[in-house]
Amino acid sequence: MFILLQLFALFAILGLALAAAASGNDNMRVYNGNSSNGKYSFVANIESIDPMYMGKNCTGALISDHLVLTTANCLMSGGHTWFNPQLMSVMFGKDKYKAHQALISDKYTQGSFAHNIGLIVLSSSVPSSVAQPVKIYLGNLNAPMDAFVAGYGITSDKMKYPDSAQIASMSILDKQKCLMYPQFDSTTEFCASGKSSLCMGDEGAPLLVSNPKAHLVALAGIASYVVDSNKNAAKVCSHDDDQLAYFEMCSSWAQWISRASLVDYSSIVTNFAADGIASESDDYSQAVLNVDGGAVEGPLTVINTESGSSKPAHCSITNPASLLIAFYILLAF
Repeated sequence: MFILLQLFALFAILGLALAAAASGNDNMRVYNGNSSNGKYSFVANIESIDPMYMGKNCTGALISDHLVLTTANCLMSGGHTWFNPQLMSVMFGKDKYKAHQALISDKYTQGSFAHNIGLIVLSSSVPSSVAQPVKIYLGNLNAPMDAFVAGYGITSDKMKYPDSAQIASMSILDKQKCLMYPQFDSTTEFCASGKSSLCMGDEGAPLLVSNPKAHLVALAGIASYVVDSNKNAAKVCSHDDDQLAYFEMCSSWAQWISRASLVDYSSIVTNFAADGIASESDDYSQAVLNVDGGAVEGPLTVINTESGSSKPAHCSITNPASLLIAFYILLAF
């Protein structure tokens, strides 16, 4: 009986530890969406493991044969430390790829939604038979504009992740409506709304615009955060009818992405002018970052927004409660 009580206490403490870590880092999900049935192969299912946090799921978009675009927050664990890319995996359908390196902008601040952009450099290229990269849309996002979002977030209260990306229709809104959130930055962000909501697992989900006549789609933004009618920004979902979803505007980051990843700019962008859905990088051998040569240090690298120069990111743990709980768990053994 005493052993059973000890086990019960151990699991209870473990549950509290996970809850404490997760409380500040819940992601997003496409709630009430429809299955994509594998139609959009470039949508990436990102899984990360951290000894303190246990795990995290996000979404991203393949924009070249070895480069996945997501949010900077997606690269951070519940204890506010950066995930080691070696503990990340990126899936396209059932095909899994390892991460080689993670990149963020020097303008990003931990715990913030501003400049919330992140890149994952894969260890190997993704063949076109597995996934076709999507290009970044350079055209104007004139509101109201129809779009749709695709994500791997939890789809119901049963807390189960879907086998394929879920899609939902949204409408890109006028900048004046986006100003409901005072910290909104119209130079790098835009907002959208729809009948489906974004929640756990959909952080970094691509918002896509289409040219139906040419059967083309392009990447307009990636899901960053949501704001409710009380002007509260969060990564967690809300069933508030007035909730707005905010996205990083990919076109405003295209030059930075090209410099940071050494990928040819023209290969990752489109204006829908007789363009295809996607294209692979012109020269993969030149696009791989020179980590072994010492040009980049550390598992996460900060890339200067203007110059493209790099420096290692410094990890910090700002959640001492999680460490204390973990210590008590060890004592329980």
